Amino acid sequence: MLLFVLLGAICVQGASRHLIKKIHVPGDYGWDYLTADSDGRRLYVSHDHEVVVLDLDTGAIVGKIPGEDVHGIAIVRDLGRGFISATDPGSITIFDLKTLAVIQRVPVGADPNAIFFDPKIGRVFSADRGSKRIPALDPKTGKVSAPKNGTRRSSTAVESPMYCAMELFVVPKSMPTAIPAIL
Repeated sequence: MLLFVLLGAICVQGASRHLIKKIHVPGDYGWDYLTADSDGRRLYVSHDHEVVVLDLDTGAIVGKIPGEDVHGIAIVRDLGRGFISATDPGSITIFDLKTLAVIQRVPVGADPNAIFFDPKIGRVFSADRGSKRIPALDPKTGKVSAPKNGTRRSSTAVESPMYCAMELFVVPKSMPTAIPAIL
């Protein structure tokens, strides 16, 4: 816990934050993750049974991507694709960034939640709370590389200029403590 507090203090140190604008997203149902695509100028907001897509400059809703119990959103700009983790049951929805049309739903586990794209490895990862695994999806083909059996729990952190935490942890049952996985 102390590590997270220290990392948070390092990230926030010297940063001045203030409210720029409030954007109303209609609907009286659950919220989860949001993802900003700075290059595409869009904000993806996980909103229970859909992802609401907003224009970052105007705040206007530009579209919605249907789903069921949606969670995180990852963007792979070079491929023009986005990825949504969902408990519908247990899939990653692949969608087109321009049209927001669903391309494919890929089964990945019981309850995928956090999701991110690692550009160095070229894979989309999702932390699955149900199966306690971190499946890797090839964003070009939509095919899943399942992790080896025996993963006890999973945690995620993303390497990006926007984040401070930098490692993906996979903990085999035989290991008593967490170790960083080198992929």
